[in-house]
Amino acid sequence: MTTKYWDVYAPTVSSATLAPLLPYLDSFIVQLAADFGYTIFPLPGQPRLILFLDPTMPLGAASAGTDKYGPYSVGISAASVGATIYGVANFWYYLLSLHETINIWTGTLAQGWPWADGSDLWKGSSPFPSACDIVITEELGLTAVSSGQVQNVGSDPGVQLILSLQKTYGWKVFQDLFSYIQKQIISDLAAYSEPLRTAIICWFLSYSCGTDLLPQFNSAVYAKSGLTIPQAAYQQAQSLFPNPSEQPTTLTMQIKQ
Repeated sequence: MTTKYWDVYAPTVSSATLAPLLPYLDSFIVQLAADFGYTIFPLPGQPRLILFLDPTMPLGAASAGTDKYGPYSVGISAASVGATIYGVANFWYYLLSLHETINIWTGTLAQGWPWADGSDLWKGSSPFPSACDIVITEELGLTAVSSGQVQNVGSDPGVQLILSLQKTYGWKVFQDLFSYIQKQIISDLAAYSEPLRTAIICWFLSYSCGTDLLPQFNSAVYAKSGLTIPQAAYQQAQSLFPNPSEQPTTLTMQIKQ
């Protein structure tokens, strides 16, 4: 089945069952582009994203990128359709299709996000997409799904940090982060080892909102892993990227290298 933004493959789910669920996929694509401030379309080499409802995946499993359909595909369990979790029918379908698309969305901008791909500081978790799940499903009017995700991950300190920043500063602070990543020509954050990698994100967000967010970051990170971002790492991030909103000069790029 095909929508404006998706090709959906569901070998074990009937078209009649799936059809009412498809408009959601396009609605969150539009919302993501508005919230994050950029689009991933047109995709390289294919017209639409691919969603594969995999009958071999256990309930609750998902992936961004599949062996069968490539990097611009989302795989979730076929059992997600029809399953009631947290009192919400199709909860994992709504939640995981969005969650993994967020990972693709940010991954097209840069790889190696420590709060999405996992790092020791964040104890291998994914607080950024998990928090975005809560906000975006609420924006789309799926309050029961949003509430279910709050039950699922709402106590996570990293998720609480992202939600607090979004509530206080709106999506603009994250739009600026993504813009700075692009302007500073950072294609893989994993090129910077921790704790510098997380320090760069903290600095970019701090630069955007005009407030030093290091104490808030360290409170969340410490609660998750017992680790912190040292002041020296934060100062190194500031030294590497003194003006994140400005394109680096050739000299600056040579110094960074």
